[in-house]
Amino acid sequence: MPRPKVPLISKRKTLEAALRIIDTEGLESLSVRRLAIELNVNAASLYHHFHNKEEILVGAATLALEEVRTPQTHDEEWPVWLQRNGNRLRKALVAHPGLIPIMMRRDLLGIGVAELDATAALLEEEGVPVGAIAPILDYGELLAIVCALAETEHSAGGRPSPSEKFPHLRKAYLKRSTSIDQVFSEAYTAGVEAIVTDVRASAGVPMPPRPSPKPTPSRRNASKRSEAPRARAPSATARARLNTKQRLLRPARREPGLAKQSLVGQRSRRTDKNYPFNRVRARSNAAVPLASRQVFGFVLDT
Repeated sequence: MPRPKVPLISKRKTLEAALRIIDTEGLESLSVRRLAIELNVNAASLYHHFHNKEEILVGAATLALEEVRTPQTHDEEWPVWLQRNGNRLRKALVAHPGLIPIMMRRDLLGIGVAELDATAALLEEEGVPVGAIAPILDYGELLAIVCALAETEHSAGGRPSPSEKFPHLRKAYLKRSTSIDQVFSEAYTAGVEAIVTDVRASAGVPMPPRPSPKPTPSRRNASKRSEAPRARAPSATARARLNTKQRLLRPARREPGLAKQSLVGQRSRRTDKNYPFNRVRARSNAAVPLASRQVFGFVLDT
């Protein structure tokens, strides 16, 4: 029987059927015989398109990851499109969790090698250090696999909340405020930045400065306050000098009690006969006649 001009099966349809079997029945259920039954063809006919089962697995995984593409232009910054590809890889593994074991053997099977080579070339053109490219690719792939496993487990209900015997852990799980999407985004950004920083530091190349965010109104006021010169506090010596100057310039005040005491002291001294000045005055009064004393106005009597 001659071979038909139009093939009964196409390579893409075969890979789609293989991916469907992996999703519904599991990775272990996929075989050439099972795939032939799914396509309603003879098993030997599949070998016209594939050498063995391993090539079918590689083709199915490549089909599932067809949206993970390297940009052909430099319109976007490399962290943007690289994180987008990592997120697409994670979503593809969530949609096809049976491919996760295959992705763990990606290097051995040669899955997506051409695409990874294009990604490495574009990263190098964008100025990423060559020593950081492979760690960045490995980190993004491992992070996508881990997050896909966690998301698959949560969506399937395979990870229940802790029992009431562990109240603090149960409360933390029930009040989870961060989604897996947020965890992936934050972890991806921080991890890639840490890798690039470490490689640049090892090579002695400083990191390019980050653009500073626009300050909010409160930040503007704070910056103005910080820019204003601060008055220096006077030293202890300056304060002592100032206090002394103020005391010297302050007008003297007499206490009423002290004035009364001085007057009383004066009266007591003037009436005291034993006071030396009183004895001199008494002798002067006796020697000068009273009339003369009144005329000349130097009466010494009290």
